[in-house]
Amino acid sequence: MTKQFENKVAMVTGAGSGIGAAMARRFAEEGAKVVAADLNEDAAREVAAEIEKHGGIAAAVRQDVGDPARSRIRSNSRWRNSGGSTSR
Repeated sequence: MTKQFENKVAMVTGAGSGIGAAMARRFAEEGAKVVAADLNEDAAREVAAEIEKHGGIAAAVRQDVGDPARSRIRSNSRWRNSGGSTSR
């Protein structure tokens, strides 16, 4: 059965807790590779680790989407190697 977000990358802001964490988990369940972004990088890492523990692909980043100068994610070879897309 094909999952809705298979071969897609989902960047979820606020993924360290609450609704953001729930959305990150749900995207992973539907086949997305997840970038868990949060101001609290440790919390984002915990969510990413949980996703990977259940067979998903995830990465965590400290991200402040309220600051345009800091809202870009650097390229990550892990995403390139797994068929994901990154932008500079």
